[in-house]
Amino acid sequence: MKLSVRPEQRYFFENRRRHSSCCRGKPPPAFSASITVSPLGENPAQIMCPKCHRTVLSEVEYSSGLFTYLFCGGLFLCGFVFGCCLIPFCVDRLKDAKHTCPTCKTVLGVYRRL
Repeated sequence: MKLSVRPEQRYFFENRRRHSSCCRGKPPPAFSASITVSPLGENPAQIMCPKCHRTVLSEVEYSSGLFTYLFCGGLFLCGFVFGCCLIPFCVDRLKDAKHTCPTCKTVLGVYRRL
């Protein structure tokens, strides 16, 4: 009985003796795909969720952090007493950003201003 060998397998069968002698006991080389992930910042970022293993665009929830309170205190000391010192609590760019996975709602990270 004669075995048929496809052309793409011919190289392996012709060179298997030479290949097996030089690589004996070693696993075959592994190939992995890499995904470029942007760092977490104040805007949504493409990131791979460690829980559901999907590449997603993160959802961002803003919350007041240390920088927001310091900015408010600085405005208060500068004389913005009549409610103007509360402006930092209305501006998202002065708040911390919490990134979550839109699929499984896992917290992916928090970007803190300070």
